[in-house]
Amino acid sequence: MGKKIIFLPEAEADLDEAAEFYEIQEPGLGDEVFDFLSARIDELVTTGGLHSISRGAHRAVVLGRFPYFTIHYRNDPSTITVLAVLDQRRDPEHNLNKLRGRI
Repeated sequence: MGKKIIFLPEAEADLDEAAEFYEIQEPGLGDEVFDFLSARIDELVTTGGLHSISRGAHRAVVLGRFPYFTIHYRNDPSTITVLAVLDQRRDPEHNLNKLRGRI
């Protein structure tokens, strides 16, 4: 049996916020970014733990259509806990503040 993926509510909000932002930019793009990031998160079932550790959590740099996102997660024996989905084009202090309290 594979690992289970769990989202912190704040990480779900991060994902929704990214989709909403892109939907405003271009209708339909919000669904595309949501599906793209969700697929990268689903891949953590097999790739979890292979990414570098930053600030006490694994940090997966997203590659592909939307390469400026990072997924921060905790890798436990039976679960992957998604802590944050961050747009690295934002102010680094903004992203750091989002991570505080989640790790």
